[in-house]
This record gives sequence, C-alpha cells and structure tokens, in this order.
Amino acid sequence: MADKGVVAELFTEESFWDKLGKHAILAGPKLVRDALVLYYTWKKPATPNRIKAAIMGALAYFVMPLDAIPDTILGIGYLDDLGVLAWAYDTVSNHIDDAAVKDAAQTWRKWFGADRAAAVDPLPQRC
Repeated sequence: MADKGVVAELFTEESFWDKLGKHAILAGPKLVRDALVLYYTWKKPATPNRIKAAIMGALAYFVMPLDAIPDTILGIGYLDDLGVLAWAYDTVSNHIDDAAVKDAAQTWRKWFGADRAAAVDPLPQRC
C-alpha cells in the first residue's frame, strides 16, 4: 500500500462529515459555509490537484482534534479553524464555481432549515 501522506491520513470524508455534523452550531455559520463550499470544490473532478491539496490541508486542520485553540473553549475555540478555512477559501476562490456554492447551500438548508438560511444568508454572492 502506498503512503498517502500525513494530510490524507488526517482528512477523510467520514471525519469531515462527523465533525461538521456534531459541531456545526458551535462552529458558526461562516465556518460551516466555508467548509461546505471547500468540500464541494474538492470533490469536483476538474479541480486541479494542487488546489485539492490546499483544500484537503485546511479541512484536515478543521477535523484534527488538536489545534492551536482547542475547540472546547467556548466562544473562541473555532477561531483558528475559521482562519485556516478563510485562508483556503481565499486561496482557491478562482476554482470555486456556482455548482459548489449551490451544493453547499442545499446542504446548509437541509441542516439549518430554510427559515434560518434566509435569515443568515450563509453563502456568498457570486460575481
């Protein structure tokens, strides 16, 4: 079996959905939005490997149990995760397409409901 690399060992789709599902409310709408859009961009076959690697690194940081600010610290525990995901989002923004944003919006509405989705406007406007 070939060595998949440290990031690939840390990030799995199962670990992503597990962490996001359990911590979405505490993590906040911006982090959830960025994570979902990045995930759906990562899943696209047309996304270049270097972009997928950046996304995978950011999502791996999010799912890791140990990070710079422990997620268990109420109110600030997800600030470092948000920073990493915001960096990744900005870095790969040229590769984020409307389909990834639409898929993220659909997942958002399924989790939080249409009423909350309309009130919070979790997804960015595309230019």
